[in-house]
Amino acid sequence: MALILLLVLVALATEPAVAEKRIALVVGIDKYVNLPDHQQLKKAVNDSKSISSALASQGFQVLAAHNASRIEFIRTWQRFLNQIERGDVVALFFAGHGVEIKGQNFLLPSDMPQVQGGEEEILKAASMSTDDMLEQLQNRGGRLNLVILDACRDNPFATTAGRSIGSSRGLGRVQPASGTFIMYSAGIGQSALDRLSDEDQNGNSVYTRELLPLLQQPGLSLLQIATRVRRRVRERALEVNHKQVPAYYDEVIRDFYLAGKDAGADGGKTGTGGTKTVIETTTNNRNTKPGNDKLACQRAILDDTLEAYEKFLKTYPGSGCRAKIQKLYEAKVEKIHWDKAIAEHTIAGYQRFLIAFDGGIYAGQARDRMQALKQTSQTKKVVNVPDTDVTQNNSSGNPDRLRDLAGYDVFGGDYQTVRNVSLNRCNTICGADQRCRAFTYNKKHRLCFLKETVGTLMPNYQALSAVRQSELRRVRPSNIRVFDNKDVTASDYRMLDGTGFLDCYKACEADRRCRSFAHVKRTATCWLKSASFPARYKKGVRLGIKEN
Repeated sequence: MALILLLVLVALATEPAVAEKRIALVVGIDKYVNLPDHQQLKKAVNDSKSISSALASQGFQVLAAHNASRIEFIRTWQRFLNQIERGDVVALFFAGHGVEIKGQNFLLPSDMPQVQGGEEEILKAASMSTDDMLEQLQNRGGRLNLVILDACRDNPFATTAGRSIGSSRGLGRVQPASGTFIMYSAGIGQSALDRLSDEDQNGNSVYTRELLPLLQQPGLSLLQIATRVRRRVRERALEVNHKQVPAYYDEVIRDFYLAGKDAGADGGKTGTGGTKTVIETTTNNRNTKPGNDKLACQRAILDDTLEAYEKFLKTYPGSGCRAKIQKLYEAKVEKIHWDKAIAEHTIAGYQRFLIAFDGGIYAGQARDRMQALKQTSQTKKVVNVPDTDVTQNNSSGNPDRLRDLAGYDVFGGDYQTVRNVSLNRCNTICGADQRCRAFTYNKKHRLCFLKETVGTLMPNYQALSAVRQSELRRVRPSNIRVFDNKDVTASDYRMLDGTGFLDCYKACEADRRCRSFAHVKRTATCWLKSASFPARYKKGVRLGIKEN
């Protein structure tokens, strides 16, 4: 698996006014002396040379090692570590084969021995552990450590002697420390393209050729670089019916601009309180010839970033596309503030959003979320449930009558599902069966879920549930809200294998670090996450997000 590793560890301290020292180690390995011809690589060394030039152009002192044996790799690594001083900006780049074994990632030197099935410890001892490397980097106290990974080709030992050593392709997920940014050339389980076709004569892999110009473009933060290269590589791969969506893991709090922050990037001011955002324009630009604005307009829309919209509005003040770009820019500003409000998910946060964007796209959702939070708070204050019966079918004299549990889903404990029934009929069935201690009703599909035990209550503002009076003391409300077909990317810190949804739910609930979790029923895997934003569509994934 060819692997390009560019890992970025950013300290939370503010950037100093003086120029920082920048130092990089770049390693590229094409030739593996103990592997057959079809497992040799062709572009890893060339990719590393191109990255070396890009980093050098941004002021990095570059140490390089090509087709390095393990001892050469270690010696170069030690020289690299010895030159790092506290407060430095540090970069590590690796292109070559990599293997993931039980959640740990290893980089393979050129003299990696051919190993047999069951010889995982030999492989580990003969390679470089990324966990150890990242720990050693962090211990050096660099202000920023920059690293990029393309470990997404087939594992050379995946079928050795009928047994696989490590996963079949790609490296495993990583959980970066605070202030760390890691980029992969493809998603987990995907393969990365060296070329688009046999006629593709470009000397770099598809990922590297798209990454190189972004590393040298002023005004782009690390997150913007990662998202842009992800989109561009995905589009190029789709041209040849291949799926390659580069992953990234973001624990960076403050923006860092590798090629410097463009002085024009802050020229516009974000409007609040309904004030229209205005971008200062300029006309003395050689690109303002008739016709150029149409192509620039298309590019800005494809980039879909504040920077791209700002640049267009400043460069083409008289363009016929200006009104469209201005509208997209304002919508983007609102979306950024809306995402922040969702991440905070407090009444105060939504109130601040409404002050700035009361007539905006998300104003209605903000009000709904505020109301839901108020209802949740009131429900918890009265020990989970109001003192009302679900229907008149339960006599007020019955000490074990069903009590309304508005806004919650009673999770687990199902012993029977009754289909195609009304809410009243569901209530009657449960009330007549002493085994039934609670129920949850799905109005959309007319399903009645009868429960023999009552435990965790999940916030669900559309749920229709009820619990027997005698079970109220066992009711335990949770602050985790569940969404179907959603996932939060790039913040995984722990994976639990062979796990059911409820166990995944409880694991996150008990872990103070966990802000959200994703459960994949098909593979019975649970991913605990340190962030609850951004949430995106992901079929087959159930996402739980802590609401406070």
